[in-house]
Amino acid sequence: MTLFVVWMKTLRRMEFTKTREQLKISGNSLILNLQQKLSTKNKVASGNLFSSLKARYDLGVNEVTFNLYGSTHWKYIDKGVDGTVTKYGSPYKRSDKMPPLTEVRAWMDIKGIGMGEDEAWLTFWMQRRWHEKGIKPTFIFTSEIEKFKKSEIPKITQALISDTLKEMTRGNTDSNQ
Repeated sequence: MTLFVVWMKTLRRMEFTKTREQLKISGNSLILNLQQKLSTKNKVASGNLFSSLKARYDLGVNEVTFNLYGSTHWKYIDKGVDGTVTKYGSPYKRSDKMPPLTEVRAWMDIKGIGMGEDEAWLTFWMQRRWHEKGIKPTFIFTSEIEKFKKSEIPKITQALISDTLKEMTRGNTDSNQ
């Protein structure tokens, strides 16, 4: 029992230098990959989601936590939205409400669509289309997170092992600390 307590005290003092460095590298890589995929799939309109993506990690005494943050509409881009006519099997669905005209118009402005006399008609048409067709899923986030798990978690684990072994070989496990 004493050995465990000493080990936990040692863990609290550890700097986790390589682990922190690898978490930062892995997080930045995930963000860059997501941004590249969003651009490639033409899913950057206002740039709000693109610029909101952040990776954060926390090294606790008993765990390493890695979180991805971004604007809430990432889930609609990733999983899609079932329309009233077209279904994608998405957990998100259009109800009997139409998308807000202000959002449709803002998206059209960003995309440079409908600048002219038929602007109002086109806005209503686009609103109805979104309502009926929904949003096709891209699985950008799902696929990139799966790639991250396969490629980056082993690197993070190796850095954690390396930091732990380094601490163990420094001889900091005597019971007086």
